[in-house]
Amino acid sequence: MPLLAGFCLVAFFIWAAENLGTFATVWVYPHQRHGWRLVGFGKFGAWLLLLVISFILVSFAHSRRRRRKNPAEGGSEARSVAESGSL
Repeated sequence: MPLLAGFCLVAFFIWAAENLGTFATVWVYPHQRHGWRLVGFGKFGAWLLLLVISFILVSFAHSRRRRRKNPAEGGSEARSVAESGSL
């Protein structure tokens, strides 16, 4: 399955769960005070953006940690030890 399709599916299910939560009055948005209405589809885009940005940030942080652990790929061993604060 393509990564973007997976992100879209996850975002859709989160949006659907958000609608179920507001229908069950677990929480209520201001526009739902006088009766339940569907959460706007714009929230789907917000969930999708959150997933994509989170994936990118975690991937970036993970690759930096991997480079620090393997000094042969990322620079001298002394520099990686100094960066980790083990001195």
